[in-house]
Amino acid sequence: MPSATLDLATSAIAAAQVADPSQSTEKPIVTTSAVPPTMGELSLRADIAEKCRRLNEKKAALDAKTDTSANRAELETLRTELESLEERVRVTKQLIRDKEALIARSQDEAKGLTADLKTDLAEIRTEQSAGDG
Repeated sequence: MPSATLDLATSAIAAAQVADPSQSTEKPIVTTSAVPPTMGELSLRADIAEKCRRLNEKKAALDAKTDTSANRAELETLRTELESLEERVRVTKQLIRDKEALIARSQDEAKGLTADLKTDLAEIRTEQSAGDG
């Protein structure tokens, strides 16, 4: 009976390699039995091959989910872009503060000039009134 068990194990390994031979790193196993496989063995081989195919699909899906290198690269690009935008915002805010300060100084100067003009105009009117009278 040990040889029948060995044949089944050998068949299972061979079926797995048939399901996806590119995944195999070992040499294919060749059975040495001269007896052709029974219907039960053929069914078992087909079942094992189908299970191996499904496992390979699941592994490929898992590999795709766990391979985050593309997502990490995109994340790094987004972070770099965000830093650049934040710097632009900082510079723009400083320009706004500078412009607001310039406008405030201009308004203060305009108020001072307006007061000077009113004083000068009052002096002229006073001089004119004194000269007319």
